[in-house]
Amino acid sequence: MNKDFTLSIYKQLLNSVSELGIKILNVSEFLRTDDQLCLGIRHDIDRKIDNAARMAELENELGISTTYYVRCKRSVLKPDLIRKIYDLNHEIGYHYEDLASANGNYEIGINNFKQNLERLREICSIKTIAAHGSPLSDIDSRDLWNRYKFREFGIKTDISLEINSGKFIYISDAGRSWNNRNINRRDKIDNKNEFEINHTLDIIDLIAKPEVREKLLINIHPEHWSDSFCEWYRIKTWRIVKNAVKTLYLKFYEKSEI
Repeated sequence: MNKDFTLSIYKQLLNSVSELGIKILNVSEFLRTDDQLCLGIRHDIDRKIDNAARMAELENELGISTTYYVRCKRSVLKPDLIRKIYDLNHEIGYHYEDLASANGNYEIGINNFKQNLERLREICSIKTIAAHGSPLSDIDSRDLWNRYKFREFGIKTDISLEINSGKFIYISDAGRSWNNRNINRRDKIDNKNEFEINHTLDIIDLIAKPEVREKLLINIHPEHWSDSFCEWYRIKTWRIVKNAVKTLYLKFYEKSEI
């Protein structure tokens, strides 16, 4: 099987799903549709917005609109590229981490959320949000909505609050590994009986199964994907090291919780 996490493999996924007659939707469309079989695509831009722009161009060439969640970090918050992705007919959302970055201070967290949202809205429309996992923080930024209401800021939904709703199947490539619970602290569903995905092409097999007649949402981090030989192996090497550290950290965290 071809090596995973290349744009070529991603294009094969998109084409195969389309050939099956299955609609590919952005997050807002995905949540609105009554279709019981469709594929929603969410992208979390944690870093490397250049990779996200290349992925957005590919999707646009295929006539596909997806959603890109943008962190308000210097390496990601590049107005020209964000606007480019938006102009390619993609949805832009805010990938927030304001409660975690405020060390759990709700007042600072909500003020930062408001300011960052305004910064993004100077570039384009923002209607949906998704929390950044912040795996090394004990603070879950989604807890911000225990005290405040995101709809008061003109936000229709927080997709990271929906992944455990039971309304759809959810698959994530967090850590450059599909549904890997050992390296994934928050971007996962609570049900441990998830579908086993070892390669992107397994998603095609999953969605084509007649017994799987459910909506499917996948989360793809553009930073993991490249057709460049050197960059692909550099990303892979870095993820091996980083995932090993995350695995040890999360095991320690789980033991401390007992």
